[in-house]
Amino acid sequence: MIEKIRKDLQSEIPIIALSANRQEDFVIEALMLGADIYITKPFKPGELFLRVKRLLGS
Repeated sequence: MIEKIRKDLQSEIPIIALSANRQEDFVIEALMLGADIYITKPFKPGELFLRVKRLLGS
């Protein structure tokens, strides 16, 4: 999905990947495909809020 958004749609929509997968190669692949942030589950709502806020430049 990340690749489709970035390449096919040529969109700069911010992408936050949320996953329970903590494997380094999986994280690296998501970021290389164009994810702006990768957060592993479980996460705290405050962490997500601050990362979204920072990503949007607020």
